[in-house]
Amino acid sequence: MADPGKTSKQRRAKGQGHREGRGQADAEAVRKAIGQAARRVGLAEFGDQALLIGGDAWPEILAESIRSLLSQRDLRRLPVSAFVVPHGGSRKNLSRELLELLECDKYLISSDGARFRHPDREAIARIIAYGRPEPNAPLKLVFNYRTEWTAVWADPALQQRYAYEAIYPQQGAGIKMRI
Repeated sequence: MADPGKTSKQRRAKGQGHREGRGQADAEAVRKAIGQAARRVGLAEFGDQALLIGGDAWPEILAESIRSLLSQRDLRRLPVSAFVVPHGGSRKNLSRELLELLECDKYLISSDGARFRHPDREAIARIIAYGRPEPNAPLKLVFNYRTEWTAVWADPALQQRYAYEAIYPQQGAGIKMRI
């Protein structure tokens, strides 16, 4: 228990105070959150094809893993045929740093937007700006739903100006993609 005769600064110096014992619990919560986010992450490779599944990974954690793989393979960018964007296209789960580690031209966005209103416009803009190996290289954005959050990217003027193609499923038909 905290010593009531000491100032909060003195208690903190001794590891006491209102946060007493929380450091260990906070660290455990972070480890648990990382584990949960990492459970749905994977890289599937077959021949010269690869599918990167971002799950709910934090971009820093995913980038760190990719950098390790790049080092092992002596590559600058990881070639992937398609990338399932983390957390349905959340701006918090997709960074410029992460995108610049990939050599990818097909981004799969899996979200109906109902709960979190994903994908975020900032995340899709990052893909368009940084998610291709060369400026103006062809890019495909594949959405599994056409909703108010994804329909903005269907604009032909945007697609032409920023050199990308937005792909949506037929009404109620789902979507199949060959990678």
